[in-house]
This record gives sequence, C-alpha cells and structure tokens, in this order.
Amino acid sequence: TFVYLGFVNGTFLSVSHLTNFIKQGPGLFLNDLPLLILVVFTLVTTVFWGRVFCSSLCPFGALQDILERIVPKRWRRTLPQWLHDRALWLKYVILAGLMVTAVSYSELTVFQYFEPFGTLFYQSQSVLLWAILSLFVLGSVFVPRFYCRYACPLGASLGVISVAAFWKIKRVPQCEVCKVCESACPTGAIRMQKIDFKECVRCDVCESKLINQAGVCKHSVESVMSRHKTWQPVTVK
Repeated sequence: TFVYLGFVNGTFLSVSHLTNFIKQGPGLFLNDLPLLILVVFTLVTTVFWGRVFCSSLCPFGALQDILERIVPKRWRRTLPQWLHDRALWLKYVILAGLMVTAVSYSELTVFQYFEPFGTLFYQSQSVLLWAILSLFVLGSVFVPRFYCRYACPLGASLGVISVAAFWKIKRVPQCEVCKVCESACPTGAIRMQKIDFKECVRCDVCESKLINQAGVCKHSVESVMSRHKTWQPVTVK
C-alpha cells in the first residue's frame, strides 16, 4: 500500500474527501471509480470490523509500520499515561476544526498541513509542509504510529464510526494481569481488560499473535497468575 497507493496510483483517502462530500455531494466519488471502490470498502469494513483501512490500506500508516520494524526497539518511547490520554483527543479537535472551517470557507487548503502523506506522495514544493512531515516521521521513529495516535483527522472520523462496529476484539479475564497485548498494541488502544475501539486500527497483533481463533487467550489463567505472583514476565511463544 505504501508504494502502490502512495507513489504509483496516488489513490488514498483524505479528510478533504469528507469535507468535499459535505459541501458538494457524492459527485467526486461517482466520477472516480478507484476512489469510489476505496470509499465503499473503507465504510463497509469500518462498520463491521473497525478501522481496517488504517492498518491495511493507508499508505502513511504503512510507512509508520515500516519504521517500527527497522528502528531499534531501544529507541522506542511511550508518553506518560496522563499525557497520552489527553493527546489522543487532539486529532478529534483537528477534525472538528477542519469540518467547521470547510463549511465556512469555499476555498480551503489547510488540509495539507494536517495530512502530511500528501506532501510525501505528491512531492510538495513547500518547505513548511516538508518540515511538518519530518516532525511526524520523527515522532513515529520513537512512538509507534505517532501520527495515527495523535494527529490524523481521517483516523478520527473512522474512529467515531468504529465505536459502533459489529465485530470487536474481545478481552478475557486473564487480561487484567497479563500485559502482553497491552504492550504490543501499536496505538496504545489496550488497557488491561478494556480496548478503546475508536483508537484500535485492527492490526490484529493481539489476536493473531496472542489469541487463538476461539477468542481464548493462549495463556491460561493459572499460568498468568503464577507468573504474576513470582514477577516472571509473560512471554509469547
């Protein structure tokens, strides 16, 4: 997705598509078949499973995943929990501001400052836009999916929809003491037995690596509790 949708095809969703739909109707999508297919796929998967687009089709999300794979783990950092909890709302504030601005003004180019993937894939000539992109990339070097967590307005809009998704990842009782999934989540959406589904991008790291197809944790309650009592880390086989 990073190479094809980003550089080759140049078809990726943007919050500007949302505001254009509000202002101009569906004509933009109906006249562009690849974009229409992408929009329909994104809406359907979000309604049923959550933010599948963010983990599977977003080219800038793919770039951040690549960074997570190649950057040494010792470089990784996490924001203090109190700061993380507050910073999560920043992208929703950005989304609301863009919606209000889009409705208020007929000509609007402010989107480009909050969606840096356009700078990368369309090779912008603006020094300011490249500086903003560099800051988001640098943030993603240290904090996995930094842009997705704290600044992406499109992800925020999909997050609102995904709260009502039909099929959500389920947690089990032993999650209260086992921190494996919580530590592995690239967006920090998991906390003990709860998943903040508007922040979950359905990368399914927790399910594919840590939970079997029946929805039961691979670690038994007894195993998790015994390790917890003796301060032994719970590891993934």
